[in-house]
Amino acid sequence: MPRTLSRSEVEQFKAQLCAAAERLIERRGSTDFTMRELATEPGFQKLRAAQIEALINGLRRR
Repeated sequence: MPRTLSRSEVEQFKAQLCAAAERLIERRGSTDFTMRELATEPGFQKLRAAQIEALINGLRRR
């Protein structure tokens, strides 16, 4: 069972996720990208797309 993230870890992850998404949007000129593509951005390369998606889903439930 995955461990629960602390509030500061969640906030840090959200900031990193938003920064990565902004880089993709800036490069592409659109918001048309996949979670897999987001997972390849610097800072997320060690995470698998499924892990990022699970984290995002967890954030949505908060």
